Amino acid sequence: MGERIQKIRQVFGLSQEQFAYGIKVSAAEAASYETGECDPPREIMERVCMIYGIRENWLDTGTGRMFVQEADNKNLRWFMLWDPDGKHDPERLWLVDKIVGFSDLKVALLADIAAALV
Repeated sequence: MGERIQKIRQVFGLSQEQFAYGIKVSAAEAASYETGECDPPREIMERVCMIYGIRENWLDTGTGRMFVQEADNKNLRWFMLWDPDGKHDPERLWLVDKIVGFSDLKVALLADIAAALV
């Protein structure tokens, strides 16, 4: 499971600290999940799946698709569009709508492109 948790964090371009903050655990606890030192409790797994739009079966077993279908992905879309000033950039909205429907391969390719741009 540790490799899958690390993959989620990397796909979203998050540091371990950022990922930990998002799922409301300490950075040390999140790191222990990634290294396989311990598996996250069920409630943390559910939180990861809800926030990042991950299929629980994939996180638990590594089988099937990583991301939920677009119709089930409202939480991810909201999370990616959230702006503390309440503004929503039309280009950002368009991009998020496209990404939500991507296959796992397209998401991985996009993550590679984003990493090269940073």
